[in-house]
Amino acid sequence: MHKTLLEKLTAKCKDMGLSAESIQQIAEVASNGLADDAAEADVEARANLYLPVLKAMQGEATRWVNAKKKPADQQQQQQQQQPKPNEDDVVAKAIAAVEAKYGEAIRTQTETITKLQQQVQQGERTATIAAAMKQLGLTEKDMEFVTVPADANVSEYLGKYKQSLVDRGLKPADPNVQQEAKDKAESDLADAMLKQFGM
Repeated sequence: MHKTLLEKLTAKCKDMGLSAESIQQIAEVASNGLADDAAEADVEARANLYLPVLKAMQGEATRWVNAKKKPADQQQQQQQQQPKPNEDDVVAKAIAAVEAKYGEAIRTQTETITKLQQQVQQGERTATIAAAMKQLGLTEKDMEFVTVPADANVSEYLGKYKQSLVDRGLKPADPNVQQEAKDKAESDLADAMLKQFGM
């Protein structure tokens, strides 16, 4: 490649915005057939011959950049004109979409879980009542028309109920319970006497 030709083309294209590589490639093509010791006038003539090609390249590059830039500018203007969505609106829409798609399934599952929890709680309460009945010696017949209130202490309520049956002569007194009460009364009496006589 002819160095002088490259220098002349670079000087002529310095304001065109072309890359050094582009100018170098044109200089390589333009130097074909030009001797290394060619006269200054011949080199200048060859540079002027290829200068329109470089100008045409620069014009095409500018047109291509403008064509690419225009849609981007239009898109940017459209985005600026469109109001930005509010984050709360986006979240609300997403929740609404999920509820629309899965709402019935979620409601059904929630109802099923609630029913299961109620069944478990009812089963636990039934087991508690059965254990208290067994401890107090109450039978199913004794409980036929009796319902333990939901907010009542099961053992205390059934204990009072059993005592009511005993008091009315409908149920015999539990000998174990009577013995425990008798032992406690005797123990309390002994403690009181010890305190009274200072022993």
